[in-house]
Amino acid sequence: MVRAWGDRPFLAFGLAGLAASFAVSLLSASALGLSPLAQLVISLSGVSAFVVLALVTKAITGVESLTYYHHEIAIFVVVGAVAAVWPVLGHLDASALGVGSFLVLGRMGCLLAGCCHGRPASVGIVYRGRPPGLPPYLVGRRLVPVQGIESAAALALVIAGALSLDPDRQGAAAALYVAGYGLVRPVLEELRGDWRRPRWRCLSEAQWTSIALVLVAGVADVAGLLPHGPVRWAPVLLVAELVLLHELRRRRLRTLLDSDHVRELVRACERAAAGPAVPPTVLRTSQGVRLSASIERGRRSVSLSRTPAPLRPDDAALLAPVVAELCLHREHIDVVAGAAGVFHVLAAPCARPVADDTAPIPPGSSRFGSAENAGGFR
Repeated sequence: MVRAWGDRPFLAFGLAGLAASFAVSLLSASALGLSPLAQLVISLSGVSAFVVLALVTKAITGVESLTYYHHEIAIFVVVGAVAAVWPVLGHLDASALGVGSFLVLGRMGCLLAGCCHGRPASVGIVYRGRPPGLPPYLVGRRLVPVQGIESAAALALVIAGALSLDPDRQGAAAALYVAGYGLVRPVLEELRGDWRRPRWRCLSEAQWTSIALVLVAGVADVAGLLPHGPVRWAPVLLVAELVLLHELRRRRLRTLLDSDHVRELVRACERAAAGPAVPPTVLRTSQGVRLSASIERGRRSVSLSRTPAPLRPDDAALLAPVVAELCLHREHIDVVAGAAGVFHVLAAPCARPVADDTAPIPPGSSRFGSAENAGGFR
Protein backbone atom coordinates (compact mmCIF):
# COMPACT_ATOMS: atom_id res chain seq x y z
CA MET A 1 0.00 0.00 0.00
CA VAL A 2 1.30 3.45 -0.95
CA ARG A 3 0.03 6.75 0.41
CA ALA A 4 -0.10 9.77 -1.86
CA TRP A 5 2.86 12.10 -1.30
CA GLY A 6 2.05 14.56 -4.06
CA ASP A 7 4.72 15.46 -6.60
CA ARG A 8 7.58 15.26 -4.09
CA PRO A 9 8.62 11.65 -4.86
CA PHE A 10 8.65 12.29 -8.60
CA LEU A 11 10.74 15.45 -8.23
CA ALA A 12 13.12 13.87 -5.70
CA PHE A 13 13.70 10.73 -7.76
CA GLY A 14 13.95 12.81 -10.92
CA LEU A 15 16.77 14.89 -9.45
CA ALA A 16 18.47 11.76 -8.14
CA GLY A 17 18.11 10.20 -11.58
CA LEU A 18 19.69 13.25 -13.18
CA ALA A 19 22.68 13.00 -10.84
CA ALA A 20 22.98 9.26 -11.54
CA SER A 21 22.77 9.94 -15.27
CA PHE A 22 25.73 12.33 -15.18
CA ALA A 23 27.76 9.97 -12.99
CA VAL A 24 27.15 6.88 -15.13
CA SER A 25 27.77 8.68 -18.42
CA LEU A 26 31.06 10.18 -17.18
CA LEU A 27 32.26 6.84 -15.79
CA SER A 28 31.29 5.11 -19.04
CA ALA A 29 33.19 7.66 -21.09
CA SER A 30 36.27 7.12 -18.92
CA ALA A 31 35.97 3.34 -19.35
CA LEU A 32 35.99 3.85 -23.13
CA GLY A 33 39.05 6.10 -22.93
CA LEU A 34 37.06 9.20 -23.92
CA SER A 35 37.31 12.69 -22.48
CA PRO A 36 35.07 13.11 -19.42
CA LEU A 37 34.96 16.85 -20.13
CA ALA A 38 33.65 16.21 -23.63
CA GLN A 39 31.06 13.83 -22.21
CA LEU A 40 30.00 16.46 -19.68
CA VAL A 41 29.39 18.96 -22.50
CA ILE A 42 27.45 16.31 -24.42
CA SER A 43 25.39 15.36 -21.36
CA LEU A 44 24.51 19.00 -20.72
CA SER A 45 23.35 19.30 -24.33
CA GLY A 46 21.14 16.24 -23.79
CA VAL A 47 19.60 17.79 -20.69
CA SER A 48 18.98 20.98 -22.65
CA ALA A 49 17.18 18.96 -25.33
CA PHE A 50 15.01 17.39 -22.62
CA VAL A 51 14.04 20.77 -21.15
CA VAL A 52 13.43 22.45 -24.51
CA LEU A 53 11.20 19.60 -25.72
CA ALA A 54 9.18 19.70 -22.48
CA LEU A 55 8.67 23.47 -22.80
CA VAL A 56 7.75 23.30 -26.48
CA THR A 57 5.27 20.47 -25.83
CA LYS A 58 3.60 22.45 -23.05
CA ALA A 59 3.48 25.60 -25.21
CA ILE A 60 1.80 23.72 -28.08
CA THR A 61 -0.61 21.52 -26.12
CA GLY A 62 -1.11 23.66 -23.01
CA VAL A 63 -0.51 20.53 -20.88
CA GLU A 64 2.68 19.46 -19.13
CA SER A 65 3.33 16.01 -20.61
CA LEU A 66 6.57 14.01 -20.64
CA THR A 67 6.77 11.12 -23.09
CA TYR A 68 9.86 8.98 -22.55
CA TYR A 69 10.39 7.94 -26.16
CA HIS A 70 10.02 11.53 -27.43
CA HIS A 71 12.72 12.69 -25.03
CA GLU A 72 14.98 9.70 -25.65
CA ILE A 73 14.96 10.33 -29.39
CA ALA A 74 15.48 14.08 -28.95
CA ILE A 75 18.41 13.49 -26.59
CA PHE A 76 20.09 11.00 -28.93
CA VAL A 77 19.67 13.31 -31.93
CA VAL A 78 21.18 16.28 -30.09
CA VAL A 79 23.91 14.15 -28.50
CA GLY A 80 24.81 12.69 -31.91
CA ALA A 81 25.03 16.15 -33.44
CA VAL A 82 27.14 17.60 -30.62
CA ALA A 83 29.38 14.53 -30.45
CA ALA A 84 30.15 14.74 -34.17
CA VAL A 85 33.48 16.43 -33.37
CA TRP A 86 34.38 13.51 -31.06
CA PRO A 87 34.03 9.70 -31.38
CA VAL A 88 30.25 9.65 -31.87
CA LEU A 89 29.54 5.99 -31.10
CA GLY A 90 31.51 5.99 -27.87
CA HIS A 91 29.72 9.05 -26.54
CA LEU A 92 26.40 7.56 -27.61
CA ASP A 93 27.28 4.53 -25.49
CA ALA A 94 27.92 6.71 -22.46
CA SER A 95 24.81 8.82 -23.08
CA ALA A 96 22.54 5.81 -23.54
CA LEU A 97 23.63 4.35 -20.21
CA GLY A 98 23.08 7.76 -18.64
CA VAL A 99 19.55 7.94 -20.03
CA GLY A 100 18.87 4.44 -18.73
CA SER A 101 20.14 5.38 -15.27
CA PHE A 102 17.79 8.35 -15.20
CA LEU A 103 14.90 6.08 -16.16
CA VAL A 104 15.71 3.63 -13.34
CA LEU A 105 15.16 6.26 -10.66
CA GLY A 106 12.57 8.28 -12.56
CA ARG A 107 10.22 5.31 -12.77
CA MET A 108 10.52 4.78 -9.02
CA GLY A 109 9.31 8.36 -8.60
CA CYS A 110 6.41 7.49 -10.91
CA LEU A 111 5.63 4.46 -8.76
CA LEU A 112 5.29 6.58 -5.62
CA ALA A 113 3.43 9.43 -7.34
CA GLY A 114 0.95 7.11 -9.07
CA CYS A 115 1.64 8.38 -12.60
CA CYS A 116 2.20 5.99 -15.52
CA HIS A 117 0.22 3.47 -13.49
CA GLY A 118 -0.64 -0.13 -14.31
CA ARG A 119 -3.98 -1.72 -15.08
CA PRO A 120 -6.23 -3.23 -12.41
CA ALA A 121 -5.16 -6.69 -11.31
CA SER A 122 -5.76 -9.22 -8.54
CA VAL A 123 -2.21 -8.72 -7.24
CA GLY A 124 -0.37 -5.43 -7.17
CA ILE A 125 0.05 -2.06 -5.50
CA VAL A 126 -2.76 -0.11 -3.80
CA TYR A 127 -2.75 3.70 -3.59
CA ARG A 128 -4.41 5.68 -0.81
CA GLY A 129 -5.05 9.39 -0.52
CA ARG A 130 -5.03 11.52 -3.68
CA PRO A 131 -2.00 10.64 -5.86
CA PRO A 132 -1.46 13.42 -8.41
CA GLY A 133 -0.92 10.98 -11.27
CA LEU A 134 -3.77 8.56 -10.55
CA PRO A 135 -7.44 9.02 -11.48
CA PRO A 136 -9.75 8.89 -8.44
CA TYR A 137 -11.64 5.85 -9.69
CA LEU A 138 -8.47 3.73 -9.33
CA VAL A 139 -7.57 4.85 -5.79
CA GLY A 140 -7.89 1.92 -3.40
CA ARG A 141 -7.74 -0.72 -6.18
CA ARG A 142 -4.88 -3.11 -6.85
CA LEU A 143 -2.82 -2.12 -9.87
CA VAL A 144 0.09 -3.77 -11.66
CA PRO A 145 3.27 -2.01 -10.40
CA VAL A 146 4.40 -1.48 -13.97
CA GLN A 147 6.61 1.48 -13.03
CA GLY A 148 8.70 -0.72 -10.71
CA ILE A 149 8.90 -3.45 -13.37
CA GLU A 150 10.16 -0.92 -15.90
CA SER A 151 12.69 0.42 -13.42
CA ALA A 152 14.07 -3.08 -12.87
CA ALA A 153 14.21 -3.74 -16.62
CA ALA A 154 16.05 -0.45 -17.22
CA LEU A 155 18.54 -1.32 -14.46
CA ALA A 156 19.21 -4.70 -16.08
CA LEU A 157 19.80 -3.02 -19.45
CA VAL A 158 22.18 -0.46 -17.93
CA ILE A 159 24.18 -3.20 -16.23
CA ALA A 160 24.28 -5.26 -19.44
CA GLY A 161 25.36 -2.19 -21.39
CA ALA A 162 28.09 -1.35 -18.87
CA LEU A 163 29.45 -4.89 -19.11
CA SER A 164 29.54 -4.59 -22.92
CA LEU A 165 31.58 -1.36 -22.94
CA ASP A 166 34.64 -1.91 -25.10
CA PRO A 167 36.91 0.74 -26.71
CA ASP A 168 37.16 -1.54 -29.76
CA ARG A 169 33.38 -1.97 -30.06
CA GLN A 170 32.04 1.51 -29.56
CA GLY A 171 28.31 1.75 -30.22
CA ALA A 172 27.55 -1.75 -28.94
CA ALA A 173 26.28 -0.57 -25.55
CA ALA A 174 23.96 2.06 -27.06
CA ALA A 175 22.56 -0.47 -29.54
CA LEU A 176 22.02 -2.97 -26.75
CA TYR A 177 20.14 -0.45 -24.62
CA VAL A 178 17.97 0.90 -27.45
CA ALA A 179 17.11 -2.53 -28.86
CA GLY A 180 16.68 -4.08 -25.41
CA TYR A 181 14.31 -1.36 -24.26
CA GLY A 182 12.50 -1.64 -27.58
CA LEU A 183 11.83 -5.31 -26.80
CA VAL A 184 10.74 -4.62 -23.22
CA ARG A 185 8.45 -1.64 -23.82
CA PRO A 186 5.76 -3.45 -25.89
CA VAL A 187 5.25 -5.87 -22.99
CA LEU A 188 5.07 -3.02 -20.48
CA GLU A 189 2.45 -1.28 -22.63
CA GLU A 190 0.12 -4.25 -22.10
CA LEU A 191 0.39 -3.68 -18.35
CA ARG A 192 -0.31 0.06 -18.44
CA GLY A 193 -3.69 1.31 -17.29
CA ASP A 194 -4.03 4.94 -18.44
CA TRP A 195 -6.72 5.18 -21.12
CA ARG A 196 -5.44 8.43 -22.69
CA ARG A 197 -2.42 6.74 -24.28
CA PRO A 198 -2.41 7.36 -28.07
CA ARG A 199 -3.18 4.25 -30.12
CA TRP A 200 -3.32 3.41 -33.81
CA ARG A 201 -4.79 0.17 -35.03
CA CYS A 202 -4.13 -2.32 -32.24
CA LEU A 203 -0.83 -0.85 -31.00
CA SER A 204 0.04 2.12 -28.82
CA GLU A 205 2.32 4.96 -29.89
CA ALA A 206 5.12 3.55 -27.73
CA GLN A 207 4.79 0.12 -29.35
CA TRP A 208 5.03 1.62 -32.83
CA THR A 209 8.07 3.63 -31.70
CA SER A 210 9.64 0.44 -30.34
CA ILE A 211 9.17 -1.22 -33.72
CA ALA A 212 10.86 1.68 -35.51
CA LEU A 213 13.85 1.87 -33.14
CA VAL A 214 14.43 -1.88 -33.06
CA LEU A 215 14.37 -1.97 -36.88
CA VAL A 216 16.83 0.93 -37.05
CA ALA A 217 19.19 -0.79 -34.61
CA GLY A 218 18.93 -4.13 -36.44
CA VAL A 219 19.53 -2.58 -39.87
CA ALA A 220 22.48 -0.54 -38.55
CA ASP A 221 24.04 -3.73 -37.18
CA VAL A 222 23.58 -5.66 -40.43
CA ALA A 223 24.85 -2.71 -42.49
CA GLY A 224 28.04 -2.53 -40.42
CA LEU A 225 27.28 0.89 -38.95
CA LEU A 226 27.44 -0.70 -35.49
CA PRO A 227 29.63 -3.51 -34.16
CA HIS A 228 28.11 -6.84 -35.11
CA GLY A 229 26.30 -8.49 -32.22
CA PRO A 230 22.99 -9.95 -31.05
CA VAL A 231 21.15 -6.71 -31.88
CA ARG A 232 20.75 -7.90 -35.48
CA TRP A 233 18.28 -10.52 -34.22
CA ALA A 234 16.18 -8.00 -32.29
CA PRO A 235 13.67 -7.37 -35.15
CA VAL A 236 12.98 -11.10 -35.42
CA LEU A 237 12.45 -11.36 -31.67
CA LEU A 238 10.18 -8.30 -31.74
CA VAL A 239 7.94 -9.82 -34.44
CA ALA A 240 7.59 -13.02 -32.41
CA GLU A 241 6.90 -10.97 -29.28
CA LEU A 242 4.17 -8.91 -30.95
CA VAL A 243 2.45 -12.04 -32.28
CA LEU A 244 2.49 -13.55 -28.79
CA LEU A 245 1.21 -10.34 -27.22
CA HIS A 246 -1.63 -10.19 -29.73
CA GLU A 247 -2.68 -13.72 -28.84
CA LEU A 248 -2.44 -13.04 -25.10
CA ARG A 249 -4.42 -9.82 -25.53
CA ARG A 250 -7.14 -11.72 -27.35
CA ARG A 251 -7.37 -14.35 -24.62
CA ARG A 252 -7.00 -12.03 -21.62
CA LEU A 253 -10.04 -11.66 -19.39
CA ARG A 254 -10.84 -7.94 -19.40
CA THR A 255 -12.43 -6.01 -16.56
CA LEU A 256 -14.75 -3.02 -16.69
CA LEU A 257 -11.87 -0.77 -15.57
CA ASP A 258 -9.43 -1.84 -18.29
CA SER A 259 -8.06 1.19 -20.12
CA ASP A 260 -9.59 0.11 -23.45
CA HIS A 261 -13.05 -0.15 -21.89
CA VAL A 262 -12.69 3.17 -20.04
CA ARG A 263 -11.77 4.75 -23.37
CA GLU A 264 -14.97 3.31 -24.85
CA LEU A 265 -17.02 4.74 -21.98
CA VAL A 266 -15.56 8.21 -22.49
CA ARG A 267 -16.23 8.14 -26.23
CA ALA A 268 -19.76 6.89 -25.54
CA CYS A 269 -20.28 9.82 -23.14
CA GLU A 270 -19.11 12.26 -25.80
CA ARG A 271 -21.44 10.81 -28.42
CA ALA A 272 -24.39 10.53 -26.05
CA ALA A 273 -23.99 14.12 -24.86
CA ALA A 274 -23.76 15.37 -28.47
CA GLY A 275 -26.98 13.57 -29.44
CA PRO A 276 -30.58 14.76 -29.00
CA ALA A 277 -31.89 15.02 -25.45
CA VAL A 278 -35.20 13.37 -26.37
CA PRO A 279 -35.03 10.51 -26.93
CA PRO A 280 -31.59 9.91 -25.33
CA THR A 281 -28.94 8.26 -27.46
CA VAL A 282 -28.17 4.77 -26.14
CA LEU A 283 -24.68 3.46 -26.88
CA ARG A 284 -23.13 0.06 -26.14
CA THR A 285 -19.51 -0.85 -25.31
CA SER A 286 -17.69 -4.04 -26.26
CA GLN A 287 -18.42 -5.45 -22.80
CA GLY A 288 -22.15 -4.95 -23.17
CA VAL A 289 -22.46 -1.81 -21.04
CA ARG A 290 -25.26 0.44 -22.33
CA LEU A 291 -24.97 4.16 -21.68
CA SER A 292 -27.16 7.18 -22.31
CA ALA A 293 -27.00 10.80 -21.17
CA SER A 294 -29.94 12.97 -20.23
CA ILE A 295 -31.16 15.71 -17.89
CA GLU A 296 -33.01 14.51 -14.79
CA ARG A 297 -34.75 17.24 -12.75
CA GLY A 298 -32.26 19.84 -13.88
CA ARG A 299 -29.25 17.61 -13.16
CA ARG A 300 -27.04 15.96 -15.72
CA SER A 301 -27.47 12.19 -15.61
CA VAL A 302 -25.86 9.10 -17.17
CA SER A 303 -27.88 5.88 -17.22
CA LEU A 304 -26.01 2.57 -17.14
CA SER A 305 -27.23 -0.94 -17.92
CA ARG A 306 -25.80 -4.09 -19.44
CA THR A 307 -26.76 -6.76 -21.92
CA PRO A 308 -27.40 -9.62 -22.18
CA ALA A 309 -27.17 -10.01 -18.37
CA PRO A 310 -28.40 -7.14 -16.15
CA LEU A 311 -25.83 -4.81 -14.63
CA ARG A 312 -25.00 -5.95 -11.11
CA PRO A 313 -24.79 -3.48 -8.21
CA ASP A 314 -21.06 -4.18 -7.70
CA ASP A 315 -20.38 -3.50 -11.40
CA ALA A 316 -22.38 -0.28 -11.17
CA ALA A 317 -20.24 0.67 -8.16
CA LEU A 318 -17.13 0.19 -10.32
CA LEU A 319 -18.45 2.27 -13.20
CA ALA A 320 -20.08 5.11 -11.24
CA PRO A 321 -16.77 6.83 -10.23
CA VAL A 322 -15.52 6.55 -13.83
CA VAL A 323 -18.69 8.20 -15.12
CA ALA A 324 -18.50 10.84 -12.38
CA GLU A 325 -14.95 11.89 -13.24
CA LEU A 326 -14.77 11.44 -16.98
CA CYS A 327 -18.36 12.01 -18.10
CA LEU A 328 -20.03 14.23 -15.50
CA HIS A 329 -16.84 15.95 -14.31
CA ARG A 330 -18.03 15.76 -10.72
CA GLU A 331 -16.40 14.47 -7.55
CA HIS A 332 -19.75 14.01 -5.81
CA ILE A 333 -22.59 12.06 -7.40
CA ASP A 334 -25.83 10.31 -6.55
CA VAL A 335 -26.45 6.78 -7.82
CA VAL A 336 -30.08 5.71 -8.11
CA ALA A 337 -31.02 2.11 -8.88
CA GLY A 338 -33.83 1.83 -11.42
CA ALA A 339 -35.80 -1.07 -12.84
CA ALA A 340 -34.38 -4.02 -14.81
CA GLY A 341 -30.76 -3.46 -13.79
CA VAL A 342 -30.59 0.20 -14.82
CA PHE A 343 -28.56 2.59 -12.66
CA HIS A 344 -28.72 6.39 -12.92
CA VAL A 345 -25.59 8.36 -12.04
CA LEU A 346 -26.56 11.96 -11.33
CA ALA A 347 -24.24 14.92 -10.88
CA ALA A 348 -24.51 16.39 -7.39
CA PRO A 349 -26.07 19.88 -7.32
CA CYS A 350 -23.58 22.73 -7.62
CA ALA A 351 -23.61 26.51 -7.53
CA ARG A 352 -23.09 26.93 -11.27
CA PRO A 353 -26.13 27.26 -13.57
CA VAL A 354 -27.28 23.96 -15.04
CA ALA A 355 -27.00 25.38 -18.54
CA ASP A 356 -23.22 25.78 -18.11
CA ASP A 357 -22.85 22.19 -16.96
CA THR A 358 -25.00 20.46 -19.52
CA ALA A 359 -23.44 21.79 -22.69
CA PRO A 360 -22.61 18.97 -25.13
CA ILE A 361 -19.05 17.71 -25.04
CA PRO A 362 -17.70 17.83 -28.60
CA PRO A 363 -15.65 14.82 -29.75
CA GLY A 364 -11.98 15.30 -28.92
CA SER A 365 -12.73 17.79 -26.18
CA SER A 366 -10.06 18.37 -23.52
CA ARG A 367 -12.50 19.05 -20.68
CA PHE A 368 -11.41 15.91 -18.87
CA GLY A 369 -9.24 16.22 -15.76
CA SER A 370 -5.49 16.04 -16.17
CA ALA A 371 -4.73 13.67 -13.29
CA GLU A 372 -3.16 11.05 -15.51
CA ASN A 373 -0.86 13.61 -17.12
CA ALA A 374 0.56 14.92 -13.86
CA GLY A 375 4.28 14.21 -13.90
CA GLY A 376 5.93 11.04 -15.06
CA PHE A 377 7.02 9.69 -18.41
CA ARG A 378 4.39 8.28 -20.67
